[in-house]
Formats: sequence, C-alpha cells, structure tokens
Amino acid sequence: MLGLCEITSCRRQVLLSYFGEPEHPPCGNCDTCLEPVPVWDGTDAARKALSAVYRSGQRFGVNHVVDILLGQSTEKVLQNQHQKLSTFGIGKELDKNQWRSVFRQLVARGYLRVDAEGHGVLLLNDTCRGLLRGEETIQLRKDPRVPSGKGKTDFRSAGRRDRTNPAMRRLDLLKNAYGKIYVPCVSDWLKNRMCRLMSFSTMRP
Repeated sequence: MLGLCEITSCRRQVLLSYFGEPEHPPCGNCDTCLEPVPVWDGTDAARKALSAVYRSGQRFGVNHVVDILLGQSTEKVLQNQHQKLSTFGIGKELDKNQWRSVFRQLVARGYLRVDAEGHGVLLLNDTCRGLLRGEETIQLRKDPRVPSGKGKTDFRSAGRRDRTNPAMRRLDLLKNAYGKIYVPCVSDWLKNRMCRLMSFSTMRP
C-alpha cells in the first residue's frame, strides 16, 4: 500500500496495469493527476539499490540491504562479509528512511518484488535490466528527510487513530477517484498488497 501511495504517475493507470490493462491514458481525477507530486531523478539511487540486492545474493530484506548501502558494519553485515561488497557504503547521500522509500517505489514500479514466503526477501524482476544497464531513467517521489526516531510509524494503527495520516488520506482519495463500482476491487487488491508492501516495517532485517 505504501508503494502505491508513493507512485508519481496516475494511480488509475497503475491499478489497471496491475490487472492486465496497461494501455490507458491518465484519468485526470486521482490526486497525482490533480496535484502532481514533487519528484527527483532517482536513476542513480535506483541502480545502487538494485545492485546492492543483486550483489548480496537476493537473500535479504530491505533493512539489511539499506545497511549495506549506508556502510553500516552490523553483526549481520560482518557475518556475511558484505562489508567487502562494491556496494558497501555507496549510498550515504540518502538516509535510512529515504532508502526505504526508494525500495518501496522500486517494488511498486515492478523493478523489485518482495518474497512473502521468504520473510520479506527482495528479489530482482527482469524489468530492472534496462535500468541497471543505463538504458532507462526513473523519477521518484521526493521525500523530506525524517528526523531520527520519527520514521517508525505503524501506519495500520496510525490510520485508525488519525484519518489525516498522509498514506490513509491518499488511499481515501484513491478510492474516491474511481467511484463505488471500483471500491470493492481496490480494497481486495490493497489487502493483498498490504501484506507484502507493509512488510517493509516488519520484514526480516
């Protein structure tokens, strides 16, 4: 769900593409069509993220891969000798929360997938090849830096307590954009995706 909320293009296009209908123009009604979000050139960051997943063997979750990018010599990093990887410490220009956002967006765009049966292990999709080879660029949603200790919100409980939560507000806008006929299928889809995408906060480190 968080990945869907961070999409920078038309949300209706993303949903219809997921259901096998990629040839649709922007709807002009969802929040990202009505109020385009600020973006940044995330091509270099995306390549670093994908490379770190690849070089660590596609056997770890987002927290561990972020530690590699930030050059954190954690017990797990040292145990797997990942401090010797070429991607170790190459991502210090972003903080931990910003890297998590990069990974969420790469999952949402289909460059990565989360292995739910493998406790949140990140896996590369074939679609990432063009980006890794420098044949594609990518624009990512621009996130502000979050002060340390304030980026661990439980969106499930926060959404129940406060409907002004940005993720929940975007979800409401998403539902409103399609009308009642779309809400049942959107809700079922989000329930399934939430189990995978929301696992970024609880997945294996």
